[in-house]
Amino acid sequence: MRWKMEESGAGQVRVLARVVAPGGLRVALESAEWLTPYAAETLAEHALRAGPGARLEIAVAPDVAEAKLQLVRRRFASLRARGVEVDVHRDDRAAR
Repeated sequence: MRWKMEESGAGQVRVLARVVAPGGLRVALESAEWLTPYAAETLAEHALRAGPGARLEIAVAPDVAEAKLQLVRRRFASLRARGVEVDVHRDDRAAR
């Protein structure tokens, strides 16, 4: 998938997201969307619904500023305490 960093007028970042069920046996959700407060809440709910041991993968474009990357990481950090693994990273494949 090829995409460049985009920001909405409100400074929201476009993300690729995936919720993987515990054990990695199936993908419960995949989406590409603006990370609005509503989208972040929906992604978190899907990850929690997948159950303890689920994984939430969030990818942002390689050119996203470090501050925005950290902001996305902080947004989902609380899921770890509820048994969800969280991986927020730049998607280097998008730069190819």
